[in-house]
Amino acid sequence: NVNYERTRRRGVELEAESQPCPKVRLFANLTLMDPELLDGPYDGNPIPGIAPRSGSAGLTFLPTGTLTFDLRCNWVDDKTMVNDWTAADPSWGGSYVVVDAKLSFTPVKPLTFYVGVNNLFDEQYAEYGICRPDGLWVYPSPGRNVVAGVKITKEF
Repeated sequence: NVNYERTRRRGVELEAESQPCPKVRLFANLTLMDPELLDGPYDGNPIPGIAPRSGSAGLTFLPTGTLTFDLRCNWVDDKTMVNDWTAADPSWGGSYVVVDAKLSFTPVKPLTFYVGVNNLFDEQYAEYGICRPDGLWVYPSPGRNVVAGVKITKEF
């Protein structure tokens, strides 16, 4: 972060993928991080707004050569609010789990049509919050929403 004197992020990322049958791919990942401020009056405290743990898991189902269904569950663990320098405000539960789904159709390469539902279960959560002198400011993330589009892929 350019707003902080010195920071350090140490951690490990784990990833696994399996294809139990030709039409199903399973995947999961986990990030464990130690985000730390290294200078100033808050030396040694966690970097505000950075989750120390996050992960996702899901599956991709390919019923035909042109149709793909993706289901993904994303998890982000608790994190301190931005400007909560001493991690003093435990009232903000920054942890959340969100499920997304997407159906894609590729009639011919490089053309793909897709439709998806983000936040499938309409979870109320916030990815971002600020601790200010006049109170807590939490910016809610979108509820259930639909996306659709066309993708043209070109390899260089």
